[in-house]
Amino acid sequence: LHAAQTSLRLAAFEDRNAQIVFVHEYKMAMGYLYLKQIPSPMNMVHPAVTEIKKYDAEHGNEYFLTLRAYLLCGRDYARMAKHLHIHKNTVSYRMQRMVELFDLDLKDCRLITALYLSLFADYEAKS
Repeated sequence: LHAAQTSLRLAAFEDRNAQIVFVHEYKMAMGYLYLKQIPSPMNMVHPAVTEIKKYDAEHGNEYFLTLRAYLLCGRDYARMAKHLHIHKNTVSYRMQRMVELFDLDLKDCRLITALYLSLFADYEAKS
């Protein structure tokens, strides 16, 4: 029941209007929630997320929203464009600039996992 309730909350966080939400789609988030229960001095938010949010605030960009869409849309540029209500070429440009500005290796699964978990840590911090 807890996993189902958490999945519904996370789906709402993703702005999904789906009638059905599958728990298996949120295994990583469930792992994050489990890790959060273990006392640890480790900050769960990846430094790149903090840097991107700071850059956005200073320059009026939307790189954090783009990164969030990248992770939540399964790294699919067409889905990202639809989610962000922008053209696919704009998505491609933003992603390229983000990689250059913040030295991100988006082929590194460890970085992708850390960034994805950072989204949920950021979400929990706002809750």
